[in-house]
Amino acid sequence: MKTIRILVFFVLTAGIVGIAALGFGAYNPAADEQHSRIVYWLLQTLRERGVEVRTDKSAIPDLGNAETLRIGAGNYNAMCVGCHLKPGQTDSELHRGLYPQPPSLVAIGDHVAPERAFWIIKHGIKASGMPAWGKSMDDRSIWGLVAFLRTLPRLSPEDYHEAVERSGGHTHGAPGAAAHSQHHHESTEHGHDGHDSGIPEHQHNDNQPSHAGQLPLTATPAENNSSSAAHSHADETPATAPTAVEGNTHTHRP
Repeated sequence: MKTIRILVFFVLTAGIVGIAALGFGAYNPAADEQHSRIVYWLLQTLRERGVEVRTDKSAIPDLGNAETLRIGAGNYNAMCVGCHLKPGQTDSELHRGLYPQPPSLVAIGDHVAPERAFWIIKHGIKASGMPAWGKSMDDRSIWGLVAFLRTLPRLSPEDYHEAVERSGGHTHGAPGAAAHSQHHHESTEHGHDGHDSGIPEHQHNDNQPSHAGQLPLTATPAENNSSSAAHSHADETPATAPTAVEGNTHTHRP
């Protein structure tokens, strides 16, 4: 009985301290400050167990299918590279700035269980930066990403570039849409163009980081291998402007 009273006392005390901390803004939500060890452990444990009980190994298709891999290559390049990198790349602005930092799937893609990768890509992870791609992609296209992840660590930069070129770009069907209803972007040097009218039109740019977030939360920060001291790209001129504005660029040093 005494033990129960002590336990109740500690629980109530922890609750009061927690409420007081919330009221005074003691918790720092900044992404450039890491969680305490206990908070990190709690979030990691909740996530891992939550994903584990929801995955389904029986639904894994043939991940060696050439067409599945082809679709996965184009979608990975369009949607995942900004966070999870590609062969020959060890850092990006988005990868560096996210917390928890997304892992380089070039290093661990073949170590992630297929059913786990599928679930995370489809449903996302709350408060992590990992979107629920199942809101815009059908299951077949998501399995294509899973299949490509398993080959990614074995690809050289040249192999990766060739796989993306063969893919035809960013192609996927919408959830619940007919098999022929897809939107398709032909990869180009500056992005993609071309839309199938079966899905509401939207645009992507392969040269901008995609917000793909992380699979495991235990990845360590990668080193920056940027070959230049600064990067620059011209901002888009407003449609209503009569002339282009010179010098309107995004420039900063890492």
